[in-house]
Amino acid sequence: MAFASVVATLVLGLAASAEPGRAATANTIPAPLTCLADTPTAVRPALDSIPKSRRDRLSRGVNMTDLFVDGSEPDLPGVFARLRRSGVRHIRVPVSPLVFAPVPPAWQAAVLRRLDSTVCAAVAADLGVIIDLHPFENLQPEGGTTEQIATRLKLVWRQLAARYATASPDHVFFEMLNEPKLPDGVQWAAMQADILQAIRSVAPANTVIATASPWSTAAALSALPPLADRNVAYTFHFYTPMIFTHQAASWSVPSYGTIRSLEFPAKAGNVAAVAAGTDPSLRSQLAWYGDNFHDAGLMTGEIDLAAAWSRTNSAVVVSTEFGVFNNATPRDARAKWLGIVRAKLESAGMGWTVWEYKGGWGIDHDLVEGCGASNSAATSLRLCRS
Repeated sequence: MAFASVVATLVLGLAASAEPGRAATANTIPAPLTCLADTPTAVRPALDSIPKSRRDRLSRGVNMTDLFVDGSEPDLPGVFARLRRSGVRHIRVPVSPLVFAPVPPAWQAAVLRRLDSTVCAAVAADLGVIIDLHPFENLQPEGGTTEQIATRLKLVWRQLAARYATASPDHVFFEMLNEPKLPDGVQWAAMQADILQAIRSVAPANTVIATASPWSTAAALSALPPLADRNVAYTFHFYTPMIFTHQAASWSVPSYGTIRSLEFPAKAGNVAAVAAGTDPSLRSQLAWYGDNFHDAGLMTGEIDLAAAWSRTNSAVVVSTEFGVFNNATPRDARAKWLGIVRAKLESAGMGWTVWEYKGGWGIDHDLVEGCGASNSAATSLRLCRS
């Protein structure tokens, strides 16, 4: 749900600098960097569970959303070493399906080189890497069908997974699709099973991350039948309550662009003051927020729902997105929300990936500051090593 803040930068930023309207030829795909070669995938057996070492790697992570912007993070080894020292165990890298479009974009080679170097640097730093297929465009062309979407996603994953299955499977994870939007959860479950088979045809040993539709919510997950493959983890995203986590986000639906300085947990006086200065159409939602989120524990029911599904199905569940938009949120309130969600996920045995390292939701400045302040995201997330 937080992806709108990076639409203009992730992948598309590089595309803009490389004439996105000009198609590349199919033979411009670069060979993978030599550091990706570990063990031939043909000799890697399929696994009937997720090894503990991989579950540990999924325990604490950050979304890296600026990697494909020209000039960003020039020192990946240095950045990843600092993240690892802080207690981060993995990164999640959103990648657009356009990188393997039927007509390859002009920027394909540059994006793949950058992704190669990211994976190599992360593995060298003993960080896991979740390669997250994260569309910023409509997957379904006008007049298209869900079968066409499935075919496209399978083709993309056969190429993407084959390229990175050559790296250490203990470090590289494949997240099948960010926040699928099919309203029919049963239809999505069948599609997801087909996508998984496409991945397994080239990557038998990597742990794959599945999700539920629509929108990767805990409620949708609670209705999802688990896949037969036991080397699969499941994710849900958590931004509850969005009127707090997305305050000042004009691109959210509905728009919360006029909301500023909303506290968490809800305080009656603060809610009234915010309501007086916001769009009148949002006042009923603010009243709902004030009535239901004065107790921080009231928001964690969704996590309980996901935890119950995990226990029922003996499945590994993680949250690969949660966070608070920084622009107008009181720092104390943000820190409290992050700390409560982090603690709740961990007490339920779930790994997490905060959104995001840099950008409007970023925790990078907090990590530099460290855990000296109670209102630091680093303190709340317990990313406190030197």
